[in-house]
Amino acid sequence: GGGQGLPKCRRHFASLDSYAERRDVIKRERVAGTVSASVSRGKGGLRYAMGENRIRWHREVVRSVTQEEAGGGKLTLWMPSGDSITVDQIILATGFGKDPPARHLINSIAQRNGLKLCDCGYPAPDESLRWHKRIFLAGALA
Repeated sequence: GGGQGLPKCRRHFASLDSYAERRDVIKRERVAGTVSASVSRGKGGLRYAMGENRIRWHREVVRSVTQEEAGGGKLTLWMPSGDSITVDQIILATGFGKDPPARHLINSIAQRNGLKLCDCGYPAPDESLRWHKRIFLAGALA
């Protein structure tokens, strides 16, 4: 059972060329404290990947990020304690108010990597809620 392809609302979102329109859809459709079922459950979802140890959940303050080689190497996240975590990708998810969360971090990432921000200060997502080929947006930043 089940359908094929993207749900109707995702097709509409993917068809939007304007970052401002995408932000408007995100604001209108957001339900506080939730992650969509397509992201969290099912064979390709976060819970499944976490259960198989393909994704690990970390809740940490990050002081800085370094990359092994330009454009494709692993990322190392450095904590204030001096501890580090080396990863392939980062999924950012934070609690939030009306303004973009972690504004200084987001602005710094955008500036250092030439990434677009919407007029409201939020990251400008593509049709897959990706801000960069290795940075997917979730939670307040999506």
